[in-house]
This record gives sequence, structure tokens and C-alpha cells, in this order.
Amino acid sequence: MGASRVPEAARKIEVLASADVVVAGGGVAGCAAAVAATRAGARTVLLERFGYLGGLATGGLVIWYVVMDDGKGRVVAGGLASEFLRRTEDLGGVEALDPAWREGRWPESGRLLPAFSPEAAKRALDEVVVESGAEIVFHVLAADPIIADGRIAALAVETKCGRYAIKGRFFVDATGDADLAVRAGAPVAESENTLSCWFRVGGVPGAFGPMTGLALGLFGDPDGPSAITGMDVRALSKWELDARAAAWRRLEEMKRERPGWEGAYILDTPTQPDVRRTRRIRGLAEVGERDAGGDVAGCIGLAADWRHENSPPGVWRIPYRALVPRAGPANLLAAGRCVSAEGGAWDVLRVIAPCAVTGEAAGLAAALLAREDAIACTDLDEEKLRAGLAEAGAVLD
Repeated sequence: MGASRVPEAARKIEVLASADVVVAGGGVAGCAAAVAATRAGARTVLLERFGYLGGLATGGLVIWYVVMDDGKGRVVAGGLASEFLRRTEDLGGVEALDPAWREGRWPESGRLLPAFSPEAAKRALDEVVVESGAEIVFHVLAADPIIADGRIAALAVETKCGRYAIKGRFFVDATGDADLAVRAGAPVAESENTLSCWFRVGGVPGAFGPMTGLALGLFGDPDGPSAITGMDVRALSKWELDARAAAWRRLEEMKRERPGWEGAYILDTPTQPDVRRTRRIRGLAEVGERDAGGDVAGCIGLAADWRHENSPPGVWRIPYRALVPRAGPANLLAAGRCVSAEGGAWDVLRVIAPCAVTGEAAGLAAALLAREDAIACTDLDEEKLRAGLAEAGAVLD
């Protein structure tokens, strides 16, 4: 972003918290990781840069719970993926959720992607994470990992009160952009992606319900190149300014074009950019097209293909090794859309339900490793992980 440099003085920083498991990022994946780790007995700290949980699902207004089923009547995302949706429904925040879901199946007529209230989802995640006993620290930006003897000893974070350290035994990168991994020296891959901007509209008769409003999408950069990495703060800043302006223009167009829209108004626009695939780890295994429908050793969960309305090619099986960077600090795992996946599999794993699946697996794995006083994530007994996930209701095959 610039060639010039200025020196920064070395300093000692105060320890803000210490835990067995430190989770960076409070999106759906990070929430699942924190809850799973804490329920397994680990002292857990969940760090989030904003003042709410849910990430793009709530702050990005991506208010469709994509995706729970395989398109053939079978739910493939159980465990915390289902629990988060159920808790949101308990608050009256889910639209058109078929009762078959509670019986572990989905209508065979096609994909049902329930819309949900972002505010209800925020509250549901608050409740589940707090009830688990995990400590949530909002308004902290994960900055630099402090490495000692090939492991992350602590994570430096920036706050309104200055710079602090969060000490931990195992760390989960649930930032979505592999921010912790790349700063810790783990190998990563980047992808250009088209940003979207979902915004909600009220004052339109019959548009979803009073909690969700009508969600409308803008895709691509409204005033410039359509593909960016999402890693450049200036490009992101410009896109967000342009996207909000475009949302208001789009609303005015629809008020002119559609009968009954005269009183329509914008309820809200995203509080964070709707990036999709930005940066992910290069893991000991990479989920790819070959993993759709076939057996995969060490599978810790399933991800259904959301891109097909009917008869999808199958489900992706996710191995534990896709959560483990192939190099870098020994005590780091990834969860959510920055796990190791390639091609179409990366697109499949980045949505809400698979993020909860990989987050739950990463959190439980970190807790098991801490319990065993392990040194490296590769020391994990994967059968113990699978057994723990099965006991929690996760779908493994």
C-alpha cells in the first residue's frame, strides 16, 4: 500500500486476558468455535472487532441461512449449525422455516433457504455464546501474533485503550480473511472476488415479514472494476461509499417502477463489506471437487452445494487437515471461509452452515489439544474429535 516506512519502537504490552483457546473473529464460525471449545472445558476468549456477533450473516445482511440440506430431503449440517438457527427461530426471527427441519429432514421439492432477522440472529448468538461461558471481547482488532518456539504465545490486539496481549495455548483464525494466519507466517492463497451489497427495504406490502424486511442485492463495484481482493482498505472504502450511493439510487428506481413502492424506505445497509472469497490458508489438505460425494478420511463435517436448486452433485466432506496450515505456527487452526479449499469447494464452504460446521470442529479440536497439553495441532487424535462432534449432533457422513 506504500513503499515508505517509519520505525516503531519496541515495547512491553499488558496482558488483557489468558485462555486455553483464543478465537479471532466473532462471525458464525468464530461463535461456533468458541462455544464448542468452552463446552469441552476449555477457557475460551472470543475476539471481535465490531460490537456484535455474526459477521456477514448479521452485519453484512446476508440473511439467508445457506445451506442446511443436500437438496434431496436430508439435513447435513447439525450440531451448532442447527442450534444457532433454532435459537434464532425461538426469538421469532426466522421466516418460512419448514417444520420438517426439526425432524432432521428437508422438503424433497427443492432447497429451502430460510430468511432470518439479523437482529434476532445477533441476540441468539449472544445468548448461546454467553451461556456457554466463553468470554467475549468486542472492539478489539487482532494485530500481530507473538511467536515463540514455533508457536503463537500471544496475540497483540488494538483497542480504544491501546495495545494489549491475549495469551493462549491454541488459536483459531475465524477472521474470514486469514488475517491471523498470514501475520503468523502461515501460507495462504488469495482470490479476487465480486463484492455484493445487500440492503433491507421496509414499507413494501408483503415483503417477507416485519423483522426481515425485503433484502435487495447489488453485485460488483457500482463504479469501477467488479473484482477486487478485499484486502486493500482504500479499495474497500471506495466500494462501500459507492455501494451505499447505489443502494439509494436503486431504491428510487424501484419506487418509480413498482406499484405500491411509493412509501418504501431503506431499513439498513451493511456495516461491513460483503466480501466472499478473499484469503484462505493452504492446509495439510485442501477440500476440492474430488471431495464432493466421496469418502474422505478424517471427515469432521459436511457442506452441501448451495449453488444448485435441485439435485446437487452431492456434499463436500471436510477433513480435519483442511483446518491445519501446512506451515507456520504449530498451534493455529482455521475456521470458516478461510479454511483450505479450492475452486468450487471454496465457494461452497464459505456460507453460513459450513462456517458453523468448521468452526465447531476447530473449537472442539483446540479444546482437546489444550486438555492433552499438546504442542501442535497435528498431535490431535482425530477419532476423539469425530466422537465428540458426533456426540454434539454433528453430521459426519
